[in-house]
Amino acid sequence: MNVRKGRARAAQGGKGSARGARRGLSTSNLFQHPIPQARGVADDATRASLVHAWERVATSPEPALVSDPPHTGAGGLPPSPSSPPSAPPPLPLGAGALAARVLALHALLGARPDIDTPTMAARTPALVTDVSPAQAAGRVVAMKAAGVPNADVAALIAARPGLLLQPPPASPEAPEARLAAWRAGLAGDGDAEWEARRRGLAAYVATHGDAAVGARGGDAGSGTPPGILTRWAAHQRARAAGGALSGARRAALEALGFEFDGEAAEWGVWAAAAAAQAAAEGAGPGRGALPGALAGGLGRGGSRAGDGLALENWKSVQRVARRAGVLGAARVASLDAWGFDWGGADALS
Repeated sequence: MNVRKGRARAAQGGKGSARGARRGLSTSNLFQHPIPQARGVADDATRASLVHAWERVATSPEPALVSDPPHTGAGGLPPSPSSPPSAPPPLPLGAGALAARVLALHALLGARPDIDTPTMAARTPALVTDVSPAQAAGRVVAMKAAGVPNADVAALIAARPGLLLQPPPASPEAPEARLAAWRAGLAGDGDAEWEARRRGLAAYVATHGDAAVGARGGDAGSGTPPGILTRWAAHQRARAAGGALSGARRAALEALGFEFDGEAAEWGVWAAAAAAQAAAEGAGPGRGALPGALAGGLGRGGSRAGDGLALENWKSVQRVARRAGVLGAARVASLDAWGFDWGGADALS
């Protein structure tokens, strides 16, 4: 019995000492980091694969901090090791290679204690699956060589990991404008990059019928890399609000119907969905069917309105706002134009 108690105390002491140790990174202690839970990864399949990979890291040999692994698999990546039938599908890189890339990224960012590189990788898996250490190093060097004074490049990347998913910009840009772009999660917003995003916005308009990028749940994955178009649109609104958007760029955005007020853009998307639902309910066959925009999801934060519940809530908010006298006359007139039901059932009353 005493032997068992002694072993238990020793085990507890080992855990405590590990928790109290300096938070250095190596494959021997990487498994103790929160990354095994892959907190913040929204996609279930990606999260399951990442968790499975880190579980295998715990028993993997210490990888050498080298550049890229041998390119023997599809897409220039080594083939994944085989997994048991019951295991989640592995990521394109093996566990040891993933760990090596996280460690290389940690070193690249200065091994700073205030930058949680494993959690960055858990929340943005493409940092280690899609970007090689050589590519990441090149992009960091390009940022440091951009001539932006007083820019903490490592901290900017920690706040906006998507910066490492973008190639260095091709267009020159004033230092203050480049820094503003970095803070918005854009590698650059010079003429070439801006025109490419404008074309992306035009394609968005052709698909959705409006330029309200960022107002739909699916917009979080728009553009390449995913979400870049939403970040770019938010940056244009911020630049316009601060008087830093040029007249030519503003005119080009206005020509596409771009709404410079993000809240107004989102309100317009919901109003259009409510109008489409009302038209569908009065169309006989298919009565009550939800418009395609709803099936794809609406609202920020990835909220889904496929069952109509979120849309009914939005309509209730408009009724309450009107009764309270805080719904603007222009919005009331816009809803009246297609016969909004101000007397409908209101769960919020």
